Amino acid sequence: MFKLTEAENLELKKQIHQCPPAERLQKVYELMRIHPSFVKLPSYIASVLDNKPADISKFTYKIGKHIWRGYIYHSRNNLYGTLFSYLGRTPIIIRGMPKINYSESARVLNNLSVIEDKIDGTNLVLWSFSIYKGTFWGKTRETATIFGGGYRGQDWFALLEETGYLPQLKEITNNGYEVIVELYGFKNKGEFINYTVPIDIRVIEICDRKTFKFLSPIMKQKICNLYHLPCVNVHGITTLSSKELERLEYEAKIFVKDDGLEGFVAKYFDPVTQDVHMGKIKCSEIRELCWGDKIPMNFIWKAIRKAEEANVDLNSEDAVTFVKNELLEDFQEPTVNKNMSKVYYGLKNPHEPEMDITSFENEEVNRMLDELAAQGMEISVANKNKVMSIIGTKLTGAKSTHLYRSFLCYIEKKQKTQ
Repeated sequence: MFKLTEAENLELKKQIHQCPPAERLQKVYELMRIHPSFVKLPSYIASVLDNKPADISKFTYKIGKHIWRGYIYHSRNNLYGTLFSYLGRTPIIIRGMPKINYSESARVLNNLSVIEDKIDGTNLVLWSFSIYKGTFWGKTRETATIFGGGYRGQDWFALLEETGYLPQLKEITNNGYEVIVELYGFKNKGEFINYTVPIDIRVIEICDRKTFKFLSPIMKQKICNLYHLPCVNVHGITTLSSKELERLEYEAKIFVKDDGLEGFVAKYFDPVTQDVHMGKIKCSEIRELCWGDKIPMNFIWKAIRKAEEANVDLNSEDAVTFVKNELLEDFQEPTVNKNMSKVYYGLKNPHEPEMDITSFENEEVNRMLDELAAQGMEISVANKNKVMSIIGTKLTGAKSTHLYRSFLCYIEKKQKTQ
């Protein structure tokens, strides 16, 4: 029997990994179709995507008389959130909405790109099961369903139905398309923009389920027009040079307001691979919050919200890892590491964004001072510069004046107990 050498195997894996996302999905689909096996499904996925076992998680639902079961792909790349599954013995792959990098590090830079609005809402991927024409379904980025049990008990399907667009969405998905929408409004509050509309959607992508490819921006708009669906607004079309990117970041400032935008998304449609590449352009006032060593709590609570939507146990180490990975999309690793105390605070208080963090910071200061004292460091006003330097490095998100008051309170309490 012919067998590849280790070097040939590595080269083959490298070539597969460099294939466009749709081609990789087609390769997995062929394996699933030729040899239907739920037991072997993880190996089919890994043979093409070269993922770790922890990068996928299992799900099971009942659709009609059949059991639908599969795996959701969690790697934060252009196939993020993709579902690999079987409905009975029928293979079904639902392409997820990719994680979007900043434009300066994406394929959109120096390419002719469509500039679209970036809406502050929840991403939903919608489709119908062809085996039961008319059986409508949907998923969030990290889960395989939109029916009940969402973030804070949110029922995404009920909110989607409230928009009034469900008939059109069912019709287009019955015709073999996957529709990706952003669900937004004050009934689904985001992190940065306040909306006065109760609930609404914008179509941000349409995927052909036969080819696993996103449609071109022109075709997407035509289909939305045909089905009377609201498509995401196009801000302009431009060759996204570094100077143009800088201009758009500055221009986006005027949209940081009620019913405004979080920024823009640049999209380049590759005529060779017939696929869409995306890059985010965050408005300057929001992106500036990502500079320096301080991570505002609204970013941390947003990451925790996504962990909850993914059904991650907030009391587990998995939640810490998940939130950290979310923050790494906007902040450098040293900055995230310096703000981990705020992450732990957020995980303990996930539903109280208006709450004052100072009490938690007091506890952290006391804990750190106890550790320093145990290590032999002098905790005194005379040694304040050295002590405060250490505390400030570990609690960069806190105000220095507040930390100093906590430091003085600690000394006063210790003196009273002596």
